[in-house]
Amino acid sequence: MPWRRRRGWFTPLAVYQALWWLPVGDPPSVQDARERLDHIARHGATSHAFTFSQPFPAPGSDRISSVQEMCA
Repeated sequence: MPWRRRRGWFTPLAVYQALWWLPVGDPPSVQDARERLDHIARHGATSHAFTFSQPFPAPGSDRISSVQEMCA
């Protein structure tokens, strides 16, 4: 069965997710995302680019709010 060889269809990525804070009304670009992924690959999670497992607070805040708090 061809699906058994599916791991060979894709190149594994070391970093596949990046989060960062954006000003309201400033949509991210694909170039922004690529740069943030590269940043995490080189430096790990920082306030410039981070992951769900290593979040950073929003600029001007000293605490990390959970998604549940923000959406309540």
